[in-house]
Amino acid sequence: MTNPKKHISELIEAKRDKFTAAADRIWATPETRFATKKSVEPFYEILAEEGFDIEKGLADMDYAFVATYGSGKPVIGILAEYDA
Repeated sequence: MTNPKKHISELIEAKRDKFTAAADRIWATPETRFATKKSVEPFYEILAEEGFDIEKGLADMDYAFVATYGSGKPVIGILAEYDA
């Protein structure tokens, strides 16, 4: 891989429709506070399809999760807010 930035851009572009559909589903199911049962599902689905391990129900919050893939470095963290 000679150009990592280009490679990542191509991967994102190839999955654009999937990501847009997930965002639309989240937008269509507004839920408040910790009751995000429907709006978390697109995250679970995409992450599972991409091979991530998902640890659900963290810190006494039913729909908080950590998804991990691989090991070593770099370690990348993303915070998603998906409640209304």
